[in-house]
Amino acid sequence: MSLPPASKVSPWPTQPRPSFDRAALSISAAADGMGVALESLRLAERELLRGELIELGPDQFLPLAEEPHFVSCRASERQSKKSEDLPRMAF
Repeated sequence: MSLPPASKVSPWPTQPRPSFDRAALSISAAADGMGVALESLRLAERELLRGELIELGPDQFLPLAEEPHFVSCRASERQSKKSEDLPRMAF
């Protein structure tokens, strides 16, 4: 299978497609053949052990030193009590 040149590939989907905001949903969809899930191996362990999913490129990508975690919130909630309770990290 040949791929189109990068200049011919649209950066945006040309038609609606499924997307998920929960790891379990994306893993389940990938196991059902709907596409690829970019998730932690730990979260997909059951499906990997059952052979429902495979890890792509384990010999092609370098492992992360530690798994990153991201926290996001609405701008209007930045000053809320629950946001203030999160640890502050400076990079």
